[in-house]
Amino acid sequence: MNSLLHSRLGKLFLVASIVFFGYFFGNKQETVHADSPITSTAIYEAYLDVDMVTEALKNGLGVKVNDFLSSATTPLDQKAAVINALYSVQGWEDRDLTEEYSQSVYGKKSDSLDKAKLTPQEIFVLGYMKVLDHYFDPDLYWITEAQKASPDSMTVALIHALAVSQENLMCSWKNTEAVLADKSLKQDIRPEAIDIIIEYMELYKDDLCQGGGQQQAAINSLVDDIKRDAIVLSIGQSNVLAKGKQTMIDETNSKITPYLRKETTMVPLRFISDQFGAAVHFDSKKHEVTIQYRNQKILINEADSTISVNGRSSAKDTTIVTKNGRTFVPLRVIMDVFSKKTYYHRGLIIISDKLVLNPLNAQDNQAAEKIKVEFVK
Repeated sequence: MNSLLHSRLGKLFLVASIVFFGYFFGNKQETVHADSPITSTAIYEAYLDVDMVTEALKNGLGVKVNDFLSSATTPLDQKAAVINALYSVQGWEDRDLTEEYSQSVYGKKSDSLDKAKLTPQEIFVLGYMKVLDHYFDPDLYWITEAQKASPDSMTVALIHALAVSQENLMCSWKNTEAVLADKSLKQDIRPEAIDIIIEYMELYKDDLCQGGGQQQAAINSLVDDIKRDAIVLSIGQSNVLAKGKQTMIDETNSKITPYLRKETTMVPLRFISDQFGAAVHFDSKKHEVTIQYRNQKILINEADSTISVNGRSSAKDTTIVTKNGRTFVPLRVIMDVFSKKTYYHRGLIIISDKLVLNPLNAQDNQAAEKIKVEFVK
C-alpha cells in the first residue's frame, strides 16, 4: 500500500473519528482533532507532474532537490510542493532537514545565515522546512519572515497560516479563511493545491477559535513582562530588544551579533555589560577586560582565557574571542558572573533579572516566539 493511499485512509479515519466523537460525546465546538494542519495538507499531490516532486518522494533530500529548491528560476509554488513531498513520508518524529539543506547549499548552519542577504524565496524554503522539522513545536520565525518578505504571495500566506495553526488548532479554519478572502494576494499556487488545503482545514470550520482565552491572556501577559524587563538577542541578528526598546548591539557595525562557536553561544561582552549598568575598562597592553558590577570586580584575561571575580577564579579554559573589534564571551559564563536568569531556545536569548522561562514549557516558548517574530528582525 503506497504512502498516498495511507494519507487518504488517514484522512478518512480522522473524519470518521471526528464525526463519531462529535456525535456521541459533545457538540462540534468541542471536537478534538488528532492530526496537524502542516502535515495533513498534501499539496504535492497537485504537482505530481513536476519531476522534482517525484524525485523528492522517491529519494528525499539530495543534490537534485537542493539545486531545485535553491534555484532562483524555480517557481515558488513548486518549491513548496517539493518541500511538502520531502516530509510526506515521515513518521511521527522530528527531522533535521533544514540544517542538512543549509549546510549543503550555504556551507553553514541556518542560524549563522545573514537573512538580509537571502532572497524572499530562500527565506521561504528555510521557513517551511523549519516548521516541518519540528511540527509539534514549530519554529515560526523564518516562515513569518517569509510572509513579510513576500506579502503578496498566496503560496507563502497559506503555508504561514498552516504553520500558525499548529499552535492553535481551534483557529485553523479562521486562519485559512482570512488568506482565501484576501484579494490583494497573487494566486501563485495551483487551484488543486488550494482545494487540498481547504478539504482538510474545513474539518475545523465549526470550532470555536480560542484566541482570546485564558491561555492566550497568560501568554500576552508574559510577553509584556519580557518587553519591560528583559534583554532579547538572537543568533546572527544585530537587532535586539533591550527592556522595551528596539535597538542594535552596535549601531555602527551590523556584523556585531551573537554567534555559535563549536556549539557555544558567544555574546558581545560590552553590550551585555552596558545593559546591566556595569562599568567596563579594556587594557590593550595586558589584554585584560575589567568589569565593575555592583560589589564585584570581574577580570577577564584574553591571553589565557580566564575569568576571576573579586580575585577568585570563576571559570577556567573559557573561550574568549575578539571578533570584528569586539570581545565575545560564552553566554553561560557571563550569566553566571552577573547572576541573571537566562532563557535559550532555537537561537533566541532572553536575559532577565527575575523572569524564569523554561524552554520545555510550551507557554513560555509561545511567548518567546512571539517576541522573536515581532522584535528581533
